[in-house]
Amino acid sequence: IGQSGENQVQYACVINDLKHACGRNGTGAIMGYKNLKAVAIKGTLGFNFKDKDKIMEISKWYAKYQKDHPLSRGKYLYGTAAGVESLSKSGILPTRNFKDGSFEKAKEISGQTMADTILIQRGGCFGCPVRCKRVVKVDEEDMQVDPKFGGPEYETIGAMGSMCGIGDLEVIAKAHELCNDFGIDTISAGVSISFAMECFEKGIINEEDTEGIKLNFGNEKALLKLIEDIAYKRGFGKILAQGVKEMSQEFGKGSEEFAMHVKGQELPMHEPRGKIGVGLGYAVSPTGADHMQAAHDTMITEDGPILDAVKILGLTKAVDPMTYGKDKAEFYGIMEKWWSFLNMVGMCDFIPAPRGSMPIEKFMELINAATGWDFTPEEAMEVGERGITAARKLNYDLGIDESHEDLPKRLYQPLQNGSLKGVSMDKDKFLEMKKYYYEYMGWDEKGYPKEETLTRLGL
Repeated sequence: IGQSGENQVQYACVINDLKHACGRNGTGAIMGYKNLKAVAIKGTLGFNFKDKDKIMEISKWYAKYQKDHPLSRGKYLYGTAAGVESLSKSGILPTRNFKDGSFEKAKEISGQTMADTILIQRGGCFGCPVRCKRVVKVDEEDMQVDPKFGGPEYETIGAMGSMCGIGDLEVIAKAHELCNDFGIDTISAGVSISFAMECFEKGIINEEDTEGIKLNFGNEKALLKLIEDIAYKRGFGKILAQGVKEMSQEFGKGSEEFAMHVKGQELPMHEPRGKIGVGLGYAVSPTGADHMQAAHDTMITEDGPILDAVKILGLTKAVDPMTYGKDKAEFYGIMEKWWSFLNMVGMCDFIPAPRGSMPIEKFMELINAATGWDFTPEEAMEVGERGITAARKLNYDLGIDESHEDLPKRLYQPLQNGSLKGVSMDKDKFLEMKKYYYEYMGWDEKGYPKEETLTRLGL
């Protein structure tokens, strides 16, 4: 952990090798509270795979297969920020604290622009052929960014860029470097600063509160200064270090209406007014707003190879990202179970279908080659369901129940610009869909797992 964790910033994270982040939920703050600076592990026994030859066969096959597959190729070329411009054109790029859905400088902060300017290398996790991670370098008289910290992912570009009204990729890269150095979650930091910028522009806070900082959207120097102030809980940074839930309670004056969080965790860079299933994920995620709970409803909008790839999981039809209802609830539930299983086996969501290019059948072969099991997709889905339900039960037993699932009020208000200008979520339809999701998961009307569900899952 960095200074952020040592000072117990609410959204401090754990960083590995300066550029791999265990980003959300404040795990760095927990380590700081325990006076635990780092964990170092050295293995000596190696891996005892059941069928190493099969693993190598699949590995070599996938290294070649993924190269020309569009779901992998785009991530290699332009990283996770490949879609910045298309999101903005679609009206679903979170901008200026989710007021807007389109950013006038989207092209300047896109993955394509990064590839043409500050990118010096394509990195990745150990052994992965996709290489979606970025390594950037800036060496200007007034700005230096060290490549040892990697480079900004899409979430960082959204949180530090469009959310704060900043269209300079070098500044965003510097913000990324500072967050990695201090051990700060870039999503929560960017959303907290963006929230403060809106409060400043609305007159809810002023320069006296910010200690002389003119905290308007687009203020690049303020962004970089406040990241450091957050890490050290210094000046106005001490308030920002609490996150938007506590900030809004302190500021008052109606700021609660646009404090973008669920269960105290700041929203990631995905707009539920254009992806209704993502809103459901934000609400029901056991850890607060989380874009990685389930595949997004924009991934499977029509019949074709992506839908065909996941039919083995029980999904039979595509969904309209803008619809509610029972079909959307079931879509979300199926995808959530699958991604929950991927979490448990330590697999990146960017590798197997639907977000990645590896067929699910081939991925299950890989699991079985490693373990010697004869594991099926149906069993994998039950494992995923067990994890979701166990987390749900734990939360309820700790008092974190359905009453904590409210979405920010802003999402029920219309977007102010872009192709979805005027579009808002329908609260009644959303709450009805949430009940359908409870039913699909075998939970009662209040969202608590039914006795028969707990018994079936061995919980």
